Amino acid sequence: MYSLRESNLVKNKVESFLKSTGLTYYNEKYIQSVDASLTEIDFILNVNDCNVCIMTKFITPAPSSSSISKFIMNLNQISQLTSQPVYGIILLKSDISSDSVFQLKTSGIEVQMLQNNDKEILHKMFIQFMYSNNVYEIDSEGDTIMYEY
Repeated sequence: MYSLRESNLVKNKVESFLKSTGLTYYNEKYIQSVDASLTEIDFILNVNDCNVCIMTKFITPAPSSSSISKFIMNLNQISQLTSQPVYGIILLKSDISSDSVFQLKTSGIEVQMLQNNDKEILHKMFIQFMYSNNVYEIDSEGDTIMYEY
């Protein structure tokens, strides 16, 4: 069953983290105001002249193959619009189809899928992944926040 409330909680947690990094990022509303066809990207984080595009789909059933295909097209659009490399992150609650996995693997764009049916664990996986790629939270005094997992 689709849970808009849970999906929005995951999006809100991701946005809180992105905001706390102090890095430039764009949310879904801004992204679609620039180009209304960019419907599958929830956030774009600019890190080291690379656009990290994040899709949050904490829903059941999993996103359709056409949604994954559209995400890949959106990644290509971002690359063309910005003339910068792109990297995709998909946060999932449910398994995607083997066709969708194949599309992602053959897209020519590096995409990381993080999946768990528990929104708190999924959020922790996302934070750990971002930390492993040197994206950290900064507190109000400018200090880097480090967590142990």
